Amino acid sequence: MIEIIANVIINIIGVLLTFIFDITDLVFSCLKGQLWRRLLISLLVFLVMLGGLCWRWGR
Repeated sequence: MIEIIANVIINIIGVLLTFIFDITDLVFSCLKGQLWRRLLISLLVFLVMLGGLCWRWGR
């Protein structure tokens, strides 16, 4: 159980770092179309991981 929680925390930290890097790219980049796609993919990955966490705790 502790390993599962630690793994989820590490995954969430990784997703947050991805968001930070994508926002930094958004500020310093002119390629908005491709970047919005990457932000959307990052958001979808975050929501999937959050849903998996809620499903695991709800079981």
